[in-house]
Amino acid sequence: MKQLLIFCVESQDAHHDSDGLYIKQALNHFYQFDQHKTILRFIYMNGKYNYAKRQIQVQLKKFIDQLAAEDQAYVFYVCDKDEELPSDFRHASQIQAYCQQKGYFLIWMNRNIEEVFWGRKVENGNKVKEAIRFKTSGRIQSLPESVFMNENAQRRTTSNFLLVLDPWLKRKN
Repeated sequence: MKQLLIFCVESQDAHHDSDGLYIKQALNHFYQFDQHKTILRFIYMNGKYNYAKRQIQVQLKKFIDQLAAEDQAYVFYVCDKDEELPSDFRHASQIQAYCQQKGYFLIWMNRNIEEVFWGRKVENGNKVKEAIRFKTSGRIQSLPESVFMNENAQRRTTSNFLLVLDPWLKRKN
């Protein structure tokens, strides 16, 4: 039996996918899994506000329809909390309600994925370059588990990444 883990990320597309680079680094660092039995797929939302768009649902259905009957698919939305504007709070609640309604799982990055992995803000034009630098520098080795174990990611530079994924993946010792 295989499991398909689908990550819906805020990145614009595969060419601008800084989010996927960070997620793959964290998965490979914290978890052991057979890449033939656990399949990773990414859907690029071009911003978290597109979470419910038809094109996202079509891509999800396409990935899930490719599975055999005995295989399982799990959908994870990976969203930045931002929380700089009142509308950010409203949208966060809407995304959370949407995921609950659909049976999807929500991984928060507070304030954003770069702050979680780098501990600082990264300018928009440098996001992919910095994600590549993160990967090649081995920086993931220096990040403590606690950064990724904050329920609902209430504090800045934290995420609930490990708490959400632990039921489906086995942690490295």
